[in-house]
Parts: sequence; C-alpha cells; structure tokens
Amino acid sequence: MNSQNQSYLESKKWKQYLKEYEVDKLDKTQQKLIKTKIQIIITQDNQIIYLQDGAVLRNEILYDISENLEILKNLELIKNLKWLGEYGNNKRKIGKWQAFWQGQLLNQVGGYYEDGQKSGFWKELIDNYWIQAQVYSIGQYINGKKIGAWKYVYHNKNIGGGSYNEEILKNGKWIELRDGFCSLSQIVYNGDYKHGKKVGRWQTLYRDYRKDKFELIGGGLYDERVEDLIKIGRWIELSDGYNFWSEITYNGDYQNAKKVGRWDTFYKFGDKGFTQIGGGLYNDQVEGSSIKIGKWIELSCAFKFDSQVIYKGEYKNGNKIGRWDILFRGQNNEEFKQMQNIYVQYYVQICSGGGSYHDQVEGCSIKIGKWIELNDEFIWNWQINFNGEYQNNKKVGRWDIWYKDYETKMYEQIGGGSYDDDEDSSKIGEWIELSDESNWYWQITFRGEYKNNKKVGRWDTCFKDYETKKNEKIGGGSYNDEGIQIGQWIELSDRSNAKFLITFNGEYIDGKKAGRWDIYWKKNSEDKQNEQIGGGIYYEKMEGYSIKIGIWTELSDESNYNCQLTSNGKYENGKKVGIWREMYRKWNDKEFQKLKEINFDK
Repeated sequence: MNSQNQSYLESKKWKQYLKEYEVDKLDKTQQKLIKTKIQIIITQDNQIIYLQDGAVLRNEILYDISENLEILKNLELIKNLKWLGEYGNNKRKIGKWQAFWQGQLLNQVGGYYEDGQKSGFWKELIDNYWIQAQVYSIGQYINGKKIGAWKYVYHNKNIGGGSYNEEILKNGKWIELRDGFCSLSQIVYNGDYKHGKKVGRWQTLYRDYRKDKFELIGGGLYDERVEDLIKIGRWIELSDGYNFWSEITYNGDYQNAKKVGRWDTFYKFGDKGFTQIGGGLYNDQVEGSSIKIGKWIELSCAFKFDSQVIYKGEYKNGNKIGRWDILFRGQNNEEFKQMQNIYVQYYVQICSGGGSYHDQVEGCSIKIGKWIELNDEFIWNWQINFNGEYQNNKKVGRWDIWYKDYETKMYEQIGGGSYDDDEDSSKIGEWIELSDESNWYWQITFRGEYKNNKKVGRWDTCFKDYETKKNEKIGGGSYNDEGIQIGQWIELSDRSNAKFLITFNGEYIDGKKAGRWDIYWKKNSEDKQNEQIGGGIYYEKMEGYSIKIGIWTELSDESNYNCQLTSNGKYENGKKVGIWREMYRKWNDKEFQKLKEINFDK
C-alpha cells in the first residue's frame, strides 16, 4: 500500500472500525429480501470482515483505499459471491478476474484489470443480484469508465441497456432497470438521455412473471428546456413496493417538478383492471416542494392483496390534522370498514382504529389522545393492533396488544405494558412483547421487566400453537441492569414454527456468546422430547464479538418440518475450513444421510 493510501486509511480511523449494519436478507419462505443485521469490522491489518452470529461471512484485504469504501448491503452477495484474480507488485488488481457463486464459477462473469482499472469487455452482476434477480450488465470499460453500448441480460434475454458517449455520459435511447428488479417486480424505464440527463417522454413498463413481454404501465415527461431534471405534465408513477402482489400507481400532474392538483391512487390485483382506491390534493400556490391539503385517503406502506389497509383524514399545509381513521377490507370486492376493537372489561367498550393529530407544534403534526395502531405485518388472518394514548407525540401510560381471531372474530389481549411519561417515552415495569416472527399459526411472546427502557432480570420466551391454544414457556434468560444478556439462555430460532421448533442453548458473558452452544429440535409443541441436532464453541477473539471455532454442526436455512438439513465441519477464526459434510433426513427418519461434501480450502 502506498504512503498516500496508508495516510488516508489512518485519517479515516479505519484501523479499528466496528459497526452494525442493516442489510438485505433472502426470506426463503416468501422468496423476497427482508432486513437483517450484521457486524462489519475493519482490522488493524486492513481487512474488512463481515460477521454474523460468530461466523465470518466474508473477509477481504483493503489494498486500494478509496474515499468511498464500498460496503456490500446484500447478504446473498456477502455470503455467496467471491472474486478471484491477481494483484500486481503495487497491490493493484491486474489481469483476468472471475466471479464464483457458492463456489461455482459464474459463466463468463468478470473481466480484465490494468493497474487496478477495469478494461475491455466485462460481464457484471447488478447491485441487488440474488436468486430471484439473476441479472447481468455487459459492456466495455476504458480506464475504469464505462463506454459504448451496455446491455442488461436476464434469463439469457436482453431486457435493456443503452450507450455511454465519449464523455462517459449516458446518451440516446436507454432501457433501465428499476431498483429492486426481481422476478415478481420486473419493472424497467424506457426513454432518452441527452448528455447524461433524462429528456422527453419516459415510459414505465412492467412484466408479469407469467407473461413473455413487458407492458406499458406508466411514465411521463421530462423538461428538455432546462438543465435540471424536471418532471412536467401528466405522470403515472409506481409505488416503491410495486410487485405482483401489490400493484399500486399514483396518477397526477407536475408543474416545474412539483406535484399539483388532484393525485389519485389506483390498485390492481391479478388480471383485473386498475380501480381508484385513494388520493387527494396538492397545493401549487406555495414555493418549494408540494404540500398536501384537504381530505386524503392514503394506503399503508405494506398494502397488498392480503393486507388492504387505508388511512383517511385531512391535511392542512402539509400536516395531518384532526381525526384520522384506519379502514380495512378482506377481499377486493368488499367495502372498506373502520377497524374496531370490541371487548369486555367490566363493560362493553368499542374502540375505532386510528386517532387524532394536532398541528400547532413547530408546524408539525403530533399524535394526541387515544390511538389504535396496526402492526406492520397486519393481514386479513393476522390482525394485530396496539391500543394506548399519546401526549405530545409520545406514548404514555398503558399500551395493550390485541389479536383478532379471524375465525371467531373475537379479540384477545395478548400483550402490552406501560410507558413512562418522561422525555424519551421509556418502557417501564412488566411487559409482554410480540415477536416479529409471530403469525396466525403461532404466537411468540417475550415476558419480563423494563427499567429505564432497558430489559432487566429474567425474560421468558413463550410459544402458543394456534391448533392446541397452549401457551408454553420454551426459553429465555437474564439481563443485567445495563440491559446486557448474561448467564444461561435458550433462544428460539427465527425459522421456528408449530411443527419445527428450533432452540439454541448456551451462555452469554457480558452480552457475547461464550463456550458451548447446542442446537435442539422437536417435532411440534406437543412433543416433550428435545433432540440435540447440532452446536459448537464460541470464542471471544475480536473486541465486542464472539467467533465460532472448532467443530460445528449447523442447521441449514433450507431446513423445514419435512426435511432437516445440517452441515458439519471446522471453523478457524470464524471461517469455515476444510471439508464440510452436508447431511439430511426426512420427517420420520432417525438417522441423517450424507448429501454432499464441500471443500472450503479450494
């Protein structure tokens, strides 16, 4: 490393850098990317290490230090992608570099470096490449800059691209992929660039994964008369989460890049046409950005075919005011109805979904009074809401968690606790919290005490099977007064369900896993027998985090109640080494059978 790069590394204090990051993770049940947390460490010997639950997912040497350190934000790329090639005497990449996915060479993916700069023909992966988004970009580099024609290839078909001019700017006709392009959200933009700026009409096209061609679904005009990128006239825009299950568009007008007048929200499911489902007005009489005014109907951020939730209320000068109601429908042809809790507690009480806003605090809306709020994963057969009070936009007093049984239509209180009326709205006293992994088949709750917004003392993990209705304590452990895990713990895997209960049993020392941790499984919540099917040793080597060492047997992400998959091998300093054997057994089998072997030294 030259002295200039070494000095830059020291100036950025990357010699000992440790941070927790949120990255995309593949949910294999729903076949979509969700968020998970990992740790990233940059060591004193200039390695960047991606770490999760004691396992090193990826480590690389930082030979070339640039001002913008590139951090991978996709767990699939972090775990599965590896580049192989050579470095020159100056520690810069030279010659041919090739890409490997899960140890297998990707066909013709890669290219050549000259003194650390990409040169000539390259085939690359898109930034959010994963199993449902196997898209490649193909074209030429000169001195590390893209030049000439580039194309996007998906399932061996050309689905887009365009050209870069001699100034390394996009120019002429282009078809670009929308961020998040994948099998269920195949969206592209089609239009013209002029010296790197979008001009004229741009079309938005969408392809249903069951069809062969893209169809026009939206778009609008960019003003060619000004240097800035400005939308003008009529536009049809797609929601951020637009996909096969959630086809939502916003239709309205732009003036000088500002939304003006009436904007309507349309929704389509399956082969039926779009129908208006919401919308409202923008005020075009103010400087700066557009502001919402008057009556509005807005869709929840998670709106889709099985979670059709809308919010209805009024804006004043861009701020929500007065009463806002939450409405829901279970089927596309039903009317939206206001959410209600009806329960008995010495008397019949009826609570309507939603609450009130007050707009007199520094020009911002604040929540006040009684509210019923919905959880982010609210769907027709898993209806969870939170009931309590706001003071000056802060939760205070008792908040309860309610569940509505979609068959009996009855409400049941399943959790909750109290907030202090301090500035931070801290949790205090006894709480029952609902796990994000809960659904209508099973409920996972955590029960214990808060002090000063920190978990303290004993916390239990309970599991309730929908079929048996039994609520069983299956795990837990203790926190010290600083909210740090200590002592023996039994933790429930986030892949557990009513027919596949997986727990991890071991010890925490000052919040870090230490010593032996074992993996247990039982067939269902009625089964009294826990079977040990894996485990290994954690060792604290890196400051703040434990790493896996020695012989481990791990449970594969592919495992389910019908077929268990494990892998067995050795860790050195958190990295898999040598031969790892993958094993499997079916539901009623007692013994595991060898599936294959993988050599991590190759």
